[in-house]
Amino acid sequence: MLKRAILILISMAFAFSAAAQQTVTGVVTDAETEEPLIGVTVLVVGTTIGATTDIDGQYQINVPEDRNTLEFSFVGFQTVTEDVDGRSEINVQLSEDLQLLDDVVVTALGRERDRRSLSYTIQSVGAEDIRESGGRDVISSLQGRVAGLEVTPGSGMPGASSAIRIRGANSFDGNNAPLFVIDGIPVSSGAVDGGNVSGVDAPNRIMDLNPNDIESVNVLKGSSAAVLYGTRASNGAIIITTRGGGTAEESQVSVDFSSSVGFDMVSRTPDLQSTYAQGSGGNYQSFGANSWGPRISDLPDMIEDPRGEMVPAPTSAIDNVSPFFQTGVTTDNSINLRGANPNGNYNIGMSFVDQEGMIPTTGMQRATFRLGGEYVMSEQFRIGGRVNYSNTSVDQIRQGSDLSNPLFTLYWAPRTFDLWNTPFAEDDDPYSQINYRGAMDNPRWSLENNENTDDTDRVFGNVFFNYDPVDWLNINYRLGADYFDNRRKQVLDLGSGATGGAGQIFEFDRYRSEVTSYLNVEATRQLTPDLRIRALVGNEINHFEQKTTQITGSG
Repeated sequence: MLKRAILILISMAFAFSAAAQQTVTGVVTDAETEEPLIGVTVLVVGTTIGATTDIDGQYQINVPEDRNTLEFSFVGFQTVTEDVDGRSEINVQLSEDLQLLDDVVVTALGRERDRRSLSYTIQSVGAEDIRESGGRDVISSLQGRVAGLEVTPGSGMPGASSAIRIRGANSFDGNNAPLFVIDGIPVSSGAVDGGNVSGVDAPNRIMDLNPNDIESVNVLKGSSAAVLYGTRASNGAIIITTRGGGTAEESQVSVDFSSSVGFDMVSRTPDLQSTYAQGSGGNYQSFGANSWGPRISDLPDMIEDPRGEMVPAPTSAIDNVSPFFQTGVTTDNSINLRGANPNGNYNIGMSFVDQEGMIPTTGMQRATFRLGGEYVMSEQFRIGGRVNYSNTSVDQIRQGSDLSNPLFTLYWAPRTFDLWNTPFAEDDDPYSQINYRGAMDNPRWSLENNENTDDTDRVFGNVFFNYDPVDWLNINYRLGADYFDNRRKQVLDLGSGATGGAGQIFEFDRYRSEVTSYLNVEATRQLTPDLRIRALVGNEINHFEQKTTQITGSG
């Protein structure tokens, strides 16, 4: 009788618990595009109960009986609250939050505009936000800071390329990247002929810009936002303004120095089976990539290794993955000298980034130097210019399904093949590999012998003048140039399994130059207190030149 009473009380407690909360589900979408929003925070107001939307914009949350309000928040969007009122499904649309402190933004052709006068969507990111992000390049610094801006890193390797899109993809097989504009001049920002599922990745060339040199970033969304740049900006435009010297009523000089250290560690690795030994069909094989031999626990005391030598059999699966990785370390040092007086300003900046990757032999080094300034010749006329130089060197590994990709061959290693306690080459012949399979490279041998480097020297900048003959007329001319020389060397050393032992050398050199000239005449008249008219006329001259040389040799 007592047991029955206890069971009844427990059942009542469970029933009360179920009745004390309500499950609410729904979908959160962008009010403008109606696309699902990923990572929206859903919070029960007055509690710590929360959830986030998945890849389809869906969420599920349990709401206590004594609470009735849900809050939906997402970076770059207006926060929305909804009363539950007994509903089990609540779908929400979020609108972009365009309320920013600064009402003046830089738009196409470097023109400053009152945000309220624009007919298209624009979002701004300030210098402090970029520096606080800790990103090693411009693209990673923008990740998560602009609504609708998607950044998909290719990998965690130093200098790895990233796919960047504004409001999704517009083309299945074309370019979906926005146009990058620095100080009013379009610049090259994409990768230079990178590999796809194999080969060697190619960095995005926007990485040549030092994030510490940026004053502001304005993201123009949609083709109408950047109509003055033509079809190049059909996917939107990212307008970058670099740091200037500012203005001052009296002469002043300031020096900024920043230094940071960052650490990268592998957060997770793929799950691998730990039951079966090297081999196939339940039979042990000393040479081969399959791990479907006998159970590891059923192995004899001694087994044969790929060299034909008898070695003690492991009693459990061997962890070849953990020893392969290391803690990556990145140091970033930057110094900036600025000066200003009533007649003008100047800005000098230098930086050096040294990144050691999580995989041995990988890394990136970038040195940058910039010089800029403006001079006020009269109240109506001023001139100025900026020039940037960068030298970027990246040490990489091959990627994807490439048979010389150390990651690919590392994860493929059978669970009873000991990569770290078995020599990767014969003692008397460093080009004779010891591996579990002949058609691919031992990952340790690959790191020791193969080479994949990417070196780039780049210069970009512009000069301009601005003339206001009368208060309602402005004449602006800007001449910009972007030059870079990208050199790559890829070596599969003699003895590489991926080449059948012959080895291969590939050298690539691309020189690219682009010169752009803009002349614009703009007239603005206030016809009535509520009506203003603006007219803009101008021309653009663009000269593009590219030369590519590549050589492949096999022995």
